[in-house]
Amino acid sequence: MGLNARQKKVIELYAEGTPVTDIAKICGVSRTTIYADLDNDDVKAGVDTCLTEIKSQVEKQVVNKLDSYVSELDKLALTSKSEKTKLDALQYLMDRGLGKPSSKTSLDIQDKREDDGTSDDMLADVLGIDEDNLEQDQE
Repeated sequence: MGLNARQKKVIELYAEGTPVTDIAKICGVSRTTIYADLDNDDVKAGVDTCLTEIKSQVEKQVVNKLDSYVSELDKLALTSKSEKTKLDALQYLMDRGLGKPSSKTSLDIQDKREDDGTSDDMLADVLGIDEDNLEQDQE
């Protein structure tokens, strides 16, 4: 069964995040009618398609500006006065570049660090920051 003009408008407005009450006012029907439309399989599929298109457009925009985003993060990581901000920016860049470890891997690494004597002062040395600031920022 095809969608009528109102259902197409409902799909568009709902996918954009418009509240159901506002959609009902715009379409000149009750909220119950809008909820019934949203329960329709064809409308659900239309909303999913619309959301997928919106997500795809946003991803394309982000990819097109990715170099400038990474450059700004890099600048923030290297020039920020806050050790916490530096650490967060560097950690984010590392996670994005190398992949974020799972919690199991993180636990294994922590256990290994404890076993082999690796400590926060070594991490602070690698990052070029004061160990005391690292500990303060982690609290």
